[in-house]
Amino acid sequence: MNNTLPNSYFEDYPIEFKQINPSDFNEHYNVDEKIQISPNDEGYISDSLMPILEAGYEVQNTIVINAGVGQGKSKSVIDLAVKYANDDNYLVIVAVPFNNLIHQYIEDFSNHTDKDKVFNIQELPLIKFSREENNSDFNANDYNIHIMTVNALLGNGGEWQGLQAKKRIKYFEKLVSACRDGKQLVIIFDEIHDSIYNFKEENIFNLWKFQGFVHKDNYSKCYIQ
Repeated sequence: MNNTLPNSYFEDYPIEFKQINPSDFNEHYNVDEKIQISPNDEGYISDSLMPILEAGYEVQNTIVINAGVGQGKSKSVIDLAVKYANDDNYLVIVAVPFNNLIHQYIEDFSNHTDKDKVFNIQELPLIKFSREENNSDFNANDYNIHIMTVNALLGNGGEWQGLQAKKRIKYFEKLVSACRDGKQLVIIFDEIHDSIYNFKEENIFNLWKFQGFVHKDNYSKCYIQ
């Protein structure tokens, strides 16, 4: 039995597009005017978006990318992450809503950079940490890109228990230590519309451990068109 509805059922059906405007922020935020771009003839925004992202490469700020499904925003996210990852001054964190997206990003990044320089947080249970610092311990600086779920980044305890929770704490201590050694942090939240529920009051404060180290936050969201 085919339960798929024909497209005719959706003709003239209103589509809600959630805009993000400077007026959404109060006086405590310094917000530039938003930049509107148009897709190319094939429907992709990458060619228009990347020059904007590259122009602000050295600017410390937060960027929100609001685009339709399948318009190439994830390609731009990957290209930007690789650009920072190839710069020894930066560490890149890519936070995604679902575990299956981690594998997708690992595959995508392997086409653009050394796969051995990309850390998958799902491999954390295989990493050994000693009680005292030594040269054989995990070194966050050995990886230019760290891919994880938003849950892991925010420290949601439900995803990690027992020994694995202790390893997660140790892992983020290593990340912070790398920042103290001079690395600047670029955090990319992709598909953030699927992660809103993760930003709970009891977890959001965990981001404060990166205070003073973040060079750029990028938030990528989409709408269904």
